[in-house]
Amino acid sequence: MKRLYYILFCLLFFCQLRGQQATLIIIPEKENKGINYQFSDSEHLPFYTLFQTKQAEPNGVFHISLPVQQPVVLNLLTEDRLSFRVYLTKDSHDTIRIRNNQPFFSGTNTIYNQCLQEIQKTEEYCHSISYSKHHELHAVDSLKEFTQIVNNKQAELITFLKGQNVSSDFIHNQSHIINCMFTHLFYKKILNLYNNRKITDEWLKEIKKQLSFDFQEGANLCYSEYERMLYMNTTINYFIIEKHSPQDIDRDKINTFLLNEYKKKRTGKYLEYAWASLIYNDIFQRDFSEDIPSLYDQFCSEFPQSEFIGILSPEIEKIRQFHHIPETSNNITILPTDTILKNLEEAVHPFIGKIVYIDLWGTWCGPCQKMFAYSKALKNATKKMDIIYLYISLDRPENRDKWKKMVYYYKLEGYHLQAGITLAKSLYASLGNKGMLAIPQFIIIGKDGKIAIEKAAAPDNLEKVVEQLKQVSNE
Repeated sequence: MKRLYYILFCLLFFCQLRGQQATLIIIPEKENKGINYQFSDSEHLPFYTLFQTKQAEPNGVFHISLPVQQPVVLNLLTEDRLSFRVYLTKDSHDTIRIRNNQPFFSGTNTIYNQCLQEIQKTEEYCHSISYSKHHELHAVDSLKEFTQIVNNKQAELITFLKGQNVSSDFIHNQSHIINCMFTHLFYKKILNLYNNRKITDEWLKEIKKQLSFDFQEGANLCYSEYERMLYMNTTINYFIIEKHSPQDIDRDKINTFLLNEYKKKRTGKYLEYAWASLIYNDIFQRDFSEDIPSLYDQFCSEFPQSEFIGILSPEIEKIRQFHHIPETSNNITILPTDTILKNLEEAVHPFIGKIVYIDLWGTWCGPCQKMFAYSKALKNATKKMDIIYLYISLDRPENRDKWKKMVYYYKLEGYHLQAGITLAKSLYASLGNKGMLAIPQFIIIGKDGKIAIEKAAAPDNLEKVVEQLKQVSNE
């Protein structure tokens, strides 16, 4: 009889678990091999490199089932960088059809998902002030006008939510996210005014009010830009209110400075989250900052049971290796930085008579570093072609030590040149667009020392690069 009761209990428990599964079907407009997802909560660091991946079914459709006990928001990211959010509840069934790069919802939480879509549109409005000169607030220097526009936008969104058939808890939580979005927008505007020396006494009074933002409010941790917003809050207070100079901070210990500032106002899980985000942000950006391993050790001591330790640990070891890598290799040649080099033609002059494959990069550029993983395969494939590999860094002179360490860390066999100011300006002018130069950029130089292919294929497209090199060799 006891055995029968045990079996019945297990069956009931299993059925209960099945009833707590939220099911999501995603039908993409075009083929996607995988889709990335992550819960939006204080248990997950908001970096897409930490998202889980779901593979498509043979018919191209995605089926995601997740255990859900309480309502939660799920962040989704497609292969073609389309991002959106979905509201999941216990035993919910929802479908998303993607058309013209827009999600269309149906199912249990349709109204909630439509609300999240409206919030995301407004969030993009808040973010775009950083990169769009056409943003309606970009040229607004009047505090009164700025505040009026922002308050109206925020009020419209809150009114929209309250007019929908959604729960009060949903409105409460999303109101916190919306407040984060518009406070973040204010911080971006302040930094823009500061850089253009347009901050007035009126703005200063408002800044002091906005800096009192409550980072200890639990719902605010779900804001995807929480750590970035905290960073801005800290720098605005330090440089604008306290009137410090950038020279007051050791540039090699910027993360230590930020953490010390965070500790003044953050405690408990809020400090744990901000601290872990600070460390992972450096990892995510591939900055290899010298103070990060020490901050990680302190984090482990302060929060020995933190779930974030398992995420941070493998990456920290890479940073330790980076700062202890020996700067010696027979196949790596560091060329002297020649400040009188005027243009690319002069830079490649020593290699006249050879085909040169140039990699323009910078230590701050994550995509540049990702390409390094394909360098060895490319060189193996072109061994018999006598190709010169020239890496030209656009780093500032003060980054020379970091540049050299990165060359040896990634074992980039070939010739390496750190562009002087004159050469860098020439590259931006001749290869860029309106003063901007997208990197990584790859160029093939012919045997005559002239550019043969200005926009050459990247190393991750091995067949195309080899084809282009053969084409230039035969000319």
